[in-house]
Amino acid sequence: MEENKNIIIVDKDQTHRELLESYVKTMGFNSILFETSSETLEYIEENKPMLVISEIMLERKDSGFYLCYSIKEKYPDVPIIIVSSISNETGIRFGLNTKEEKEWIKADVFLDKNIRFEQLQRSINQVFKNRS
Repeated sequence: MEENKNIIIVDKDQTHRELLESYVKTMGFNSILFETSSETLEYIEENKPMLVISEIMLERKDSGFYLCYSIKEKYPDVPIIIVSSISNETGIRFGLNTKEEKEWIKADVFLDKNIRFEQLQRSINQVFKNRS
């Protein structure tokens, strides 16, 4: 059986989607790009990704939270990395620093946008290391 090397990237910003796509391709993964959480949810009904990278602010400012919750409900073992500008946009700090935050933000890593390749690479390596 061929190893699943598909990483879903969800962001309404095409430039950011393409940047993340170039990062994951450089790391040797395939990327599947979506602009909305609804498109993503439709896709994952029948396709399990190895990883999801998502913005929070998609169709609505909080669509990504629901997306993460839905993915973890269906595939609890699929890591999710949030790459979002929500803290800058809303003035509210989000993160995964406390037990409470980890319980309601169904993600494994939370990064602010404008990340560098090395940051994403380190985060991807870490979530896979934690899974093994």
